[in-house]
Amino acid sequence: MQNGSSSSDVASPSFFLIPLNRAARHVVLIDHNELYVREKNGNAALFIDFLDPDTGHAKTQIKLGRDPSQCDIVIPESTAGIHRHHCYFEYNHITGAVVLVDRSANKGTAVYDEEEDCIVPISRTYSSVVITRGFNRNLHFGKKAHYQFQVAWNSGTDPLKSFLSVYPNHFGPQRNNFDPAKARYVEGEVLGSGAFGLVRRAVNIRDGTPMAVKRFHSLEGKGHMMAVREINNMLKVSSNNRRKHEHILHVLDVEYDKDDYKWIEVFMPLMEGSAKILVDSQMSLLSDVEIGNLVLYQMAEALKYMARHEIVHRDVKPENILYQSKFDANGQVYSYHFRLADFGLSNESAVACTRAGTPLFMAPEVYRRKQQGPKTDIWSLFVTVAWIYNLENFRDFTAEDPQDLLTKVCEITENENAVNIRDMAAVEPTHRISAKELVSRLRHSGMLSINEIEQTMANMNLGGGAGAFVESVSEDVMSQFQRANGGSARMRQQPTMDGRSALGDFYNTEAGPSVVEHSTARLGHDYDRPRRVRESQDYDGVGDVNDGEDDDDNGETGEGYTNNYLYNR
Repeated sequence: MQNGSSSSDVASPSFFLIPLNRAARHVVLIDHNELYVREKNGNAALFIDFLDPDTGHAKTQIKLGRDPSQCDIVIPESTAGIHRHHCYFEYNHITGAVVLVDRSANKGTAVYDEEEDCIVPISRTYSSVVITRGFNRNLHFGKKAHYQFQVAWNSGTDPLKSFLSVYPNHFGPQRNNFDPAKARYVEGEVLGSGAFGLVRRAVNIRDGTPMAVKRFHSLEGKGHMMAVREINNMLKVSSNNRRKHEHILHVLDVEYDKDDYKWIEVFMPLMEGSAKILVDSQMSLLSDVEIGNLVLYQMAEALKYMARHEIVHRDVKPENILYQSKFDANGQVYSYHFRLADFGLSNESAVACTRAGTPLFMAPEVYRRKQQGPKTDIWSLFVTVAWIYNLENFRDFTAEDPQDLLTKVCEITENENAVNIRDMAAVEPTHRISAKELVSRLRHSGMLSINEIEQTMANMNLGGGAGAFVESVSEDVMSQFQRANGGSARMRQQPTMDGRSALGDFYNTEAGPSVVEHSTARLGHDYDRPRRVRESQDYDGVGDVNDGEDDDDNGETGEGYTNNYLYNR
């Protein structure tokens, strides 16, 4: 799920603006524009190239307008209503997208195409739009389309196609009666799919930025309720996108089917991959301990923030912790920025009490179906970090039963690299360290550099930056989905994202959930007696579980998982 981070990741695009009328041909002849004139098919045209010949690096913008002191290309005012800085082309070096941005007060910049289905217009609502080989292939500037140009792309690789891995000529969201004016993104390759829906790579059609689009389209029964709960919980911890936390994946926007109520889409930042992928690849310049330290501190900050909102995640694990690389001035990776993702099993602390999550990472109170709170995720984070550190060869560990897993966790807590955090694994939540206490301890432990801590704290103080307000899915909308999709009391497997695709495989897990106790407790009557386990059918042996034996979490139900041994292939 590479999204790139340096200007060399995507080849710089170039294209011709071929004049289509007399006024446009006059623009090509202006002395100021001489540097941008090239021959195309035997005629003079403007050549737009984002590669700076002096530096060899990609330029970000090329400006058009009547003021030669501000603009790269001059368009004479005449009576056409051209402003001093009328518009500009902007290049996104990550996606390779070229965006046309209108700055005129009279909305004197427009796109058009011979094929109506290939026009995504600039409007009063949106003053910018992506232009590509496949759509928005003609431009005009000024009143009454005074200056008219055709966009002819230079030969060579299409950077946007390279990023999307498919030809960029499909828009989303897909609707029954599609209107290009309502397009939100350019569709890319499908990165993951399952019983509930899929996730695809995409490019925001208005600003050319990368994003992941998670589409829920199998909403029968209570599927729509689970999708809405995941979205609303993500919005709750970001105050509807007004205060985003730097270490929690946030929602950029939400779209849903307002006609038939058959799909919901959530737009999220596109990340490079998951902590699991990063560790498994063995391509990082950082050691496992260094990666684990970063995950520990950044996720502790995330859980501290979630505790304030009384949301428990219930599925903290390496697959659900996503990362982006941080580059130095030479383009070398020197660190990673992690975000907690996949709120598909999250719930409010006041009502969370069913067995839900991934067996290897479940806290004891989840396994017992007891009340769950912020400290539930602290246990899961301890096991996650133990996996990343690979303490006592934990990644290769296979548990035959809960007692076997209990013994292993007890062994891990005695490891010298776990001594400072062993109270994260206390069986009783009341004895477990809180996220707030853990953050304070880590800041003074010397595990991380002062620079890493100060940078994270600065981001927290800024709230991660504010975005456009995103409205939660209301009860009225939920009722519409209920009427359209029914309300079966049985739920299928819950959606999860694996970091690589922002949506995990929708596991059909036959192995039931298990949990471990710390050495200060013993396996007793709080645990059902384990039965023999059947082999799990998920890819890594530890799929997500939502136990359907009780119905406490707002009516949440599952496939009736029994209390089997943990089976970890």
